Amino acid sequence: MKKLNQLVLIGLVATGNAFAQPTDIGSVEVSITDKYKAKVADANMYLDFPSFKDTTTAKLDVKYQIYSEPVDVLFRPKSLPPLRIKNVKLDKLPNGLVRFGYGFYNTPLAEVYYNSGRSSKYNFGFGARHYSTQNGVDGLIYENNAISNNLLNAHLNRFFKGLAWNTNATAKFDRVSYYGVDRVPTGEVIQENLDPDANWYRQFGIQSQLLSTNGKSMNWLQKLGLNYYNLSDDYSTAENRLQLLSRIDIPAGDNRIKTDLNLSYFRTDYDSTSKFSLSNLSFQFHPKITTTINNWSFDFGINLYYNSDFNSTELELSNYFFFTPEVIVRYPIVKDVLITYAGIEGKLDQNTVKTLVRDNPYINPGQLLKPSKNTDLFIGMNGILSSSTSFNLKGGFMSTVDQALYYRNPFYYFDSIQPGINVLYDKVDRFYVRGELALNFRNNLQVNLNGELNSYETNGEAEPWHLPAFTAGLNSVYTLKNKLKFRADLDYIGERVAFSKVVNLDLPNTLKGYVDLGLGIEYLYNSRISAFINANNLLNSDYDYYLGYRTQNVNVLFGLSYQF
Repeated sequence: MKKLNQLVLIGLVATGNAFAQPTDIGSVEVSITDKYKAKVADANMYLDFPSFKDTTTAKLDVKYQIYSEPVDVLFRPKSLPPLRIKNVKLDKLPNGLVRFGYGFYNTPLAEVYYNSGRSSKYNFGFGARHYSTQNGVDGLIYENNAISNNLLNAHLNRFFKGLAWNTNATAKFDRVSYYGVDRVPTGEVIQENLDPDANWYRQFGIQSQLLSTNGKSMNWLQKLGLNYYNLSDDYSTAENRLQLLSRIDIPAGDNRIKTDLNLSYFRTDYDSTSKFSLSNLSFQFHPKITTTINNWSFDFGINLYYNSDFNSTELELSNYFFFTPEVIVRYPIVKDVLITYAGIEGKLDQNTVKTLVRDNPYINPGQLLKPSKNTDLFIGMNGILSSSTSFNLKGGFMSTVDQALYYRNPFYYFDSIQPGINVLYDKVDRFYVRGELALNFRNNLQVNLNGELNSYETNGEAEPWHLPAFTAGLNSVYTLKNKLKFRADLDYIGERVAFSKVVNLDLPNTLKGYVDLGLGIEYLYNSRISAFINANNLLNSDYDYYLGYRTQNVNVLFGLSYQF
């Protein structure tokens, strides 16, 4: 049955084909020798630089504009949990220091200092110091060459929001011996029994000022202060001085004009030889502004003084103005490393008995007082040589009108009335070069070097009496394992002319230069107790501070310190 069906199907297919084909299809002969392989003909370049042009895509001319519109964004950050601050116990700092010592030539030393602890509201403290020495100067007619320095000091600082009030009170009692009479070159003894009495200088002073710590608490006013002191001695000298000090900071665009307004009054009464008095009223106006252009920094200002002097003996009142410009230019050759600067500055220094005695305690009582007017034209450079070394080099020209010079009569050994030194005033011009070098090695060794070379020209006096042409100094401190501290101080003072040679041929008119070496060693037993040894004039240099006033020999002082 299956085979019959297949035969029927084949017959139907054959019949259909017979009707679809033409009756005569001819004959075709096909020879197949291999598989078909497609082949691409070699391509030849028609143009070196063909051009392309899109002719099917049309470009639309689109115009658009952007409008800004704020969009409200709701942002609610999660609150941070409060930070718990832990109370850290700070190391306790010592509040006080007690120091006692004793040295050659009956030289006692006593010091006591106390300061309150840490506080954000106030700070107070006090201090006291005594130092004296009795002798140790050889070759004198007057063996009484004792000196005594005594100091009492107290301070109170009160802190407010944006304000600070600082007050300091001082009392000083200094004894000066007019011992400066040696034997004349011929060996003759003069005034052996005329030992002059010592002079005690007594000073009392108070300084108080109110400061703005944030620059806004007192508006433009940044500082307001009041200073007062009184000085007296055993020769009936009485001096009083009152100063009102203020600083105003005035805005000027992006800068500030800092202006000092100061008022000063002092009166000095003398009774030693004849009764007379000197008084002075001085007003200072000193505005200054600092600005920066590119890398250049400029300070512009003026320093204006008005002075009114009165001499009771001459019954003369003199009024005058002293004015100097102030211009300082700075340029960083290497930023934060090397800076060069130049400028001109001026100021008025009021010479008083207090300032003269501070510089030279051996002056005779009753000296005339004049203000010194200084004008300084300078150029310099400062910077950092390494991570442990810095320097400052400065030179220039300074002119001083009425500079105080210390002069002693070269026949002083015949003078029993004025055993000390007189003060003369003269116009002194000087060219100077000054250099400073500071080194700090790992906070264990600190060294400071300095030197100054001067060339003087006087107007009325023959020489700048007692002023050296060259000075130099070295100060160093070395700490070894927080147990030993070594200190070294080396000072050199060059030759000084004391008087004209033709006035007295029996005395050398030039005081020789000298080197003064001081050494100190301190042993730190613990954080509270230490012991020290200080040696002064260790080279035993024989020199004069001033004509006839010779230095003390080697002096060694031993002592203990206690902190609490």
